[in-house]
Amino acid sequence: MIQISGIAEVNAAIRRVSGALHPGGEMSRAVEWMTLAALRGVKARTDVDTGAYRAGQTSEMQNALTGRVFIDPSARNPRSRVPVVVYGPIEEARGGTHAAYQRTYSEQGGAIVNEAGNMLVRAFP
Repeated sequence: MIQISGIAEVNAAIRRVSGALHPGGEMSRAVEWMTLAALRGVKARTDVDTGAYRAGQTSEMQNALTGRVFIDPSARNPRSRVPVVVYGPIEEARGGTHAAYQRTYSEQGGAIVNEAGNMLVRAFP
């Protein structure tokens, strides 16, 4: 005779993992947290003259598991009226201290991913 024990605990763990992976679960919360952390990093590293480039940085969740940080296409420089999306990529391409996106990835990306991983570990049994 074979006896199996712990089935209720296994089923509860499966439900918990499944819930974490569904929209609104811990995985989508971790992706949203990473997106907002990246946005804060980009804004903190953006050069400021008029403030339009920094203010034009925004983020969105495209679905439960995909977030993005980007320049709001409606943001305009208050002096020149040029859309920020026109000169933002030029600024990024200058590199060095001007590369807010690359610097955020290089300087903070690992820490952002690690913290999101910790969020998920806390959610799983």
